[in-house]
This record gives sequence, C-alpha cells and structure tokens, in this order.
Amino acid sequence: MYGNTSQSFQLVALIPLLIDADHYIAIVKVLSALSLVGLFALYARAARTLVAEGSREGWALALGVALLAASAPYVLLLVHSGMETCLAFVVIAINLLAIHRGAESRRDAAAVVATTVLVYLTRPDAVAISLVSMALCYWGRERRVPWRILLACGLALVAVLGLCQLYFGTPLPLAFHLKSRALTIYTADFVRIDHAVKVRNLFGLLVMAAPLLYVAAHGRSAWTAALVASFALFTGYHYFSTIEVMGSYARFYLPGLVPLALAAIEAAPRLRERSRPLVTILFCALYAAGVAYLHHHRIIYDGKDQLISRVAGDLYIGYALAATILLAGARLHAGAVAALAGVPILVTAVTGLRAPAPRLYSDRELLARHIERPTTLRGIRAVEACIPQPFHLYHTEIGVPGVLFPDSTVTDMAGLMDQQIALHGMDFDARCARDRPEVIFLPHRNYHSLRDQIAHGTCIHDYQRVVRDSSSPLYIRKDLIPTFLPCAHRLGDRWIDGGRASPAEGPR
Repeated sequence: MYGNTSQSFQLVALIPLLIDADHYIAIVKVLSALSLVGLFALYARAARTLVAEGSREGWALALGVALLAASAPYVLLLVHSGMETCLAFVVIAINLLAIHRGAESRRDAAAVVATTVLVYLTRPDAVAISLVSMALCYWGRERRVPWRILLACGLALVAVLGLCQLYFGTPLPLAFHLKSRALTIYTADFVRIDHAVKVRNLFGLLVMAAPLLYVAAHGRSAWTAALVASFALFTGYHYFSTIEVMGSYARFYLPGLVPLALAAIEAAPRLRERSRPLVTILFCALYAAGVAYLHHHRIIYDGKDQLISRVAGDLYIGYALAATILLAGARLHAGAVAALAGVPILVTAVTGLRAPAPRLYSDRELLARHIERPTTLRGIRAVEACIPQPFHLYHTEIGVPGVLFPDSTVTDMAGLMDQQIALHGMDFDARCARDRPEVIFLPHRNYHSLRDQIAHGTCIHDYQRVVRDSSSPLYIRKDLIPTFLPCAHRLGDRWIDGGRASPAEGPR
C-alpha cells in the first residue's frame, strides 16, 4: 500500500529503530535537526561556489542570507513534525546544486538524474522544482531546452512509477489522490474548510520568503531567474491544486524555499552593489509592519494554534529583525552585518521555540502526553485496557491507534492508508458489515458527508456510543458493552459516559 509518501524517509527511519526503538520519536527529531545543519552547510557551500567571482564582502553577505534561510521559523519548527520535510530540504538542495554544475559530462548527468529521482522518492511533488529549474536554467544560459537530460530524468521517473505500480498497485501515493483537488474523493464541504488553512499557510510562507525574494530581485543570472520561477510555480501549484490536510506551518509549500534561498545566496553580492538604501529601508519598514499585523490578527500561526510545538511571537520578531539588519546593512561591512544578523536568530531560536528541559522521553511517555490533548483520542486508553487484542478499529487518525495496537487491524476511514477508500470512497455499511469492527471512532467532525452516511446507515445501530464529548466520538460494539463499561469505570477514564445517549440518535 502506497500510504507513506516519502519512500526515502522510510529508509532513513530505520536508523532510529536500529539505534533504540523505544525512543524513535526523539531520535527522528535529532535526525531532522541534523538535516537542518546539513542544509546550512549546503547553503554555505553554495555561497562559496555561486559567489566565487565576488568579493569577500559579497561572500560574507551570502553566508548571512544562508543563515537567514536555514533558520526561518517554520523551518525550525518542522523539526518536531516527525515527517520528511527536513530531509526533503537537504535532498532538494543537493539536486539543485547538481543541476547548477551542469550535465556536460556523463558523471554530472548521472548525478542530475540520480538526485532528481531521489527528490521524487523523498517529496514527489518537489520533483517539479527540479524539472522547472533544470529547463529554465539551461534555456536561460544556452537558449536551448535540455531535452537529453530531461528525457533521461523522465525515463528514470517512469521506471520508478512502474515499480511502484507493480509493488503497491498504484503508481502514485494515496495522499496524491486524496490531496489533489482534481482527484480527491473528499466532498466540497471538506475542501471549503481547507481554505482558511491555505490562507494561513500562504501568508506564513510569504513571511519567510519576502526577505529572500528582495535579495533575489537584485540578481541578473539565468540561474537566479530559474530558481525564483520554480519557487513561484511550486507555491502556485499547492495553493490552487492541493487540499492541505496536515499542512501545518506551510509544510506543503516550504520545499520551495530551497530554490529561493539558493537564488538569494547567488544574488547577495549584487544586493550589496546595486541596492538603494532608501528603497531597502522602506521595504524593511513595510515588512516589519506586515509581520506585526499578520501576527496580531492571527492570520499567521501563533502560540494558540498548535498542540505540540507553538509559534511564539519572538520567532517572527527575531526573523524580521535579522532580515532587517542583513538588508539594511548590506552596503556596510558585510561580515559584521552578517554576524550581527545571526544574533537575533540564535536568541529567538532558543527563547522563541520554548524548548523544554533537556530530557529524553520514550515513545510511550510522549504518546501518553499526546493522547491527553486531542479530543479525537478520548476513550482510547479504556479501549487499550478493556478490549483484548487483536481486534478491529475504525478511525480517521491512525497514528496513535497504530502504535497502541500493533497486533490489531486499524482501518483508516480517511483513506490515507487504505487504497480502496482513497481511490473509490468508503461505503461504510458494506465495510462495517464485512469487518464487524469492535471499535469505531466516528470520522472527525470535518468529514460531514461520511458522518451523514454513517448516521443514515444501519451498521452503527449495532454499536453504542460511550464517549460523547469528542470530535470523533467512540462507539463500542454492543456485545462488548457488558464487559467494557465496568472495566472502563474501574480504570477511571473520565471520558467514558456509560453510553447514556441512545444509539437511535445516531452519530453527531
């Protein structure tokens, strides 16, 4: 089943399992943090390569831009996501630097093809960045389309898609089908809910990107233009074409910052030479005011929006201050300015992230803390204690159930981990009658159509609601109720209400 989008991240995820399977989450976060260190190293290398003909001052300014790009607030916060985004930053940077070197020799051409395939295996959507940058860069430098290298990349990608079809039964990840507006089975009501998330993610991205765009605007090379174009096209693709389920901190958009950062790094010396002080000061003033306005009116993420990692206002302030120092001081002593710009970044990275006291939590400890936060998991501790495994459970959020019940079957009603549902939708009554699951957490309240289908069906009447106050109320099969409720009450699970609501009322 092609449920996990990033095949390369699954391979990397074997590392923490081999090191210490009980601390998988903590080790993945360490690997994500190391990925950001590697990203900055690649940016620093790009500064040396792309600014080879510039002055030492130009190189220092490029290094400052590299630090700014690698420490954007959302980039730092995605260390906590447990997903492939930080790894994707590194892979995309490696690929773009390979493209910049050109493909005149067989070795360079092989590097371009191999890294492009690796981009696809890490973030399939980001391969658009690779192909657009490649085509536009060659066209701008040589006034020709690089048909040979594009054909080689195309054949390699087709081969990967063919292997995925043979192995998974579908060439594209299930997430691509579900999160693409053109292919999704989600209803119009569900898609409309996504609009507010899109606006917040887009403005958050622009906060991270605006200083880099200003620097890149001073560049004049085909390479800079190609990278900025790939950033714009990638951003437009996600804004207009995708449904941003689990897209917090502009996670879908942020890979586009990598080409933009490399464009700004190359353009940094030209900023020093060509920028107009009054224009730069005006830009910085408007930028700082814009960030303050967006944060004050909660148009971008803030400390109230997330459960696990929060965006303190300090992060935005530090980033805007660093950008202002870097841009406004570009024509001064660039080395000193770059070092000075690093101060608010480092300070806010420590204070703004609100890092907890250094302690290595096990996965079970982190899981216990997480279960208490979202309402969608209320009652799951009683299920764990009172229904012996193996059993069958339905939910639209399967991460925690999958960890708690490794010997049981978990059906993902959202479809991200169920090919039949992802491609054709869910006939709840038919599946429920076939599977006879012991446990059903109703679909999250955002899934209006599926909840209506369940409410007007017949299978749910064989179940009794035992958790009322939840976005995904818990239902237990009626034949298990006589043993489940006494056990849950002995356990002291405060969310179990005893099933006082009549099953005839249907799900809410």
